[in-house]
Amino acid sequence: MLSRVVVPVSRQSVRCLAPCLSQIRHFSRPLCLSDREKRQLIVRGQNVPVSDEYWDYVADEQSVKDAEVYRNNTENYAGTVKYPIGVIGPLKVNGEYANKEYVVPMATHEGALLASYSRGAKAITAGGGVTTRIKTRCMVRAPVFIFHNISDANEFYRYAHKASTQDAIKDTLHKNIGHLTEERTRLRVFQTDRKVHISVGIDSQDAAGQNKVTYAGDLMMKFMKEN
Repeated sequence: MLSRVVVPVSRQSVRCLAPCLSQIRHFSRPLCLSDREKRQLIVRGQNVPVSDEYWDYVADEQSVKDAEVYRNNTENYAGTVKYPIGVIGPLKVNGEYANKEYVVPMATHEGALLASYSRGAKAITAGGGVTTRIKTRCMVRAPVFIFHNISDANEFYRYAHKASTQDAIKDTLHKNIGHLTEERTRLRVFQTDRKVHISVGIDSQDAAGQNKVTYAGDLMMKFMKEN
């Protein structure tokens, strides 16, 4: 049987405890679980047996040395693996920013894949190159609202289409999410029978933005439900 214990904690205690929790989070485990000096891979206090090749190809000297680089991106970091890389090209690109012939690296172990891409690159370059333009950059989520009938859905659709509604949604997003480019936050509304989709698009800049745009979609849904 599970029991539940409630311990009263003051705000002052929480403030004192917060730095300690932060230290535990970052320093309770080593940067790399692979200890090259002892030749041990320790996972949750247990010594995991590995082959001699592990120290040459996974927890090699450089991979263990680079552990600090990966500490905020890879939990329980133990090492790296190498993957075969080939190149294709030259591929001629006619773009606003990229405007020359490029040799393109590709990582794969699928036979004939790079040969196929190389033939494509050769044909494109022989034809004058590929011309590209960046229309926009946007990471999107499109939550759906489902109603009992088309009439209710259409009322919601009209409300979501109002400039005042969309301005209020954008204001909510920009107040709660950092590093958003205000002029690039986009909202689009679609109705299909009893369903209304509100597409939220944000400029995540150099980040992939998957978590940020999911949070934006959640904030938008909460705003619409409350209003």
